Amino acid sequence: MMHNMAMHDMPMKDMPNMDTSNMQMPMPSPTPSTAPTSTSMSSMPEMKMAMPMHMNMDMPAQMKMNMPMQMGAKKPFWQSITAGTLHCGAGCSLADLIGPWLFAATPFLLWGSPVFGEWALSYLLALAIGVTFQYGGLIGMVPETGAALWWRALKVDSLSLTSWQIGMYGWMAIAIFVLIGPMSPTEPIFWFMMQIAMACGFITAYPMNWFLVKAGIKTAM
Repeated sequence: MMHNMAMHDMPMKDMPNMDTSNMQMPMPSPTPSTAPTSTSMSSMPEMKMAMPMHMNMDMPAQMKMNMPMQMGAKKPFWQSITAGTLHCGAGCSLADLIGPWLFAATPFLLWGSPVFGEWALSYLLALAIGVTFQYGGLIGMVPETGAALWWRALKVDSLSLTSWQIGMYGWMAIAIFVLIGPMSPTEPIFWFMMQIAMACGFITAYPMNWFLVKAGIKTAM
């Protein structure tokens, strides 16, 4: 009978002398609010797995598509004009580096002066190189192909190249006819003057390239 007696039924004075090894303590029964259900436990892993899979598949693709568009849209207009002007100046400078040596091998007079003969040779060489560069730059950027693309490259580069050569030959005319006199490509002073002439060519060609792009004749780079 002592074994089946609950602790709360006994007087407090008898509790110190009792053997409590076999006594049973009442345990609280689980309530509906604390007992976990199989439905809630099984659904939790599915919720955790669904979000990372969705983010890993969608986010990188959106970032790859949006980043190049944002980078290209932030390019200032003046940088495009500078790139186009330097693209033109590359052909002019290359021709003016080769032209003096070709003219030294086969000199001729134009308007009674070898200086104008050398400039004419360098101009034609610059036009051939510049149109080729312009043709390569327009491939894939405009709808024309073949002969039509060559004709468009000629129209674009002839104006840009001529404006570059005006500044370049303008400075060389001052150096030859006013400051120094006739110079040979074997002299360092000739190439020093040519460096200044290239900077003058950029100054005169930049406004022309600005106009060509604004008018839609030339494509911005």
